[in-house]
Amino acid sequence: GTYASATSALEFLSFGVKTEIESEKIDAISVHRGFKRRVQLNKNVKGSLEHNFHPVEGVLLWAVTLGGGVATTSPSTGVNIHSITAGNFDTAPSSFSLNVRKGDTHTWRYSGCRGNQLKLTANAGELVKCSYDLIAVDSTQQSDDIATSLSISAQVPFTFVEGFYRYAATEAAAATTTVEEPIQGFELTINNNLEDGKAARRLGSRILQVLPARQRDIGFKITQRFDTTTAFSRFTQ
Repeated sequence: GTYASATSALEFLSFGVKTEIESEKIDAISVHRGFKRRVQLNKNVKGSLEHNFHPVEGVLLWAVTLGGGVATTSPSTGVNIHSITAGNFDTAPSSFSLNVRKGDTHTWRYSGCRGNQLKLTANAGELVKCSYDLIAVDSTQQSDDIATSLSISAQVPFTFVEGFYRYAATEAAAATTTVEEPIQGFELTINNNLEDGKAARRLGSRILQVLPARQRDIGFKITQRFDTTTAFSRFTQ
């Protein structure tokens, strides 16, 4: 949850993270019919982010949301291999920070961000899109001029041309299989079911103390032409 300075940029399509401070009116007998006092309670920082899935800028968000640290190796110039141990939020980096500038001078810092849900969508004739439902520990408003320190890679986002749908009988075999199925699109959804309620908080602070993940749900949909009975039989079986 500690803020880390952001220098890598992400070209996003939409950003909807909002900060909300809950409040409660004190229901006490007073000298008139109206509520006389109100107190502030929990601070919640959450919302959505969508971007064109990118081989460089999108790796950190992808790895953290999968719930695992990312180890990157470069076997040759211009080639990177990212190894992710999915499901383990205790592996560094277990969260990330965001700087978002709105207008000329106003910048919001979001710290301790984790992806509660991600959705990866690819369709023929389109760019590959990735959207996140984020939960952060805290947010602060700053006056950073982050435009002068951002670094954007020369790589372009993924398109449907870079995608292949391959299948095998086991997960291990799927890593090396060359058997391809012609499909028109897919949608991958991963829900971490993060705990941001009372169990994630403590006395003495209105922000989250921890942000643990509960049982994970994974969903996968494909869109395919009905060309052969073999493909239909595979679907029904």
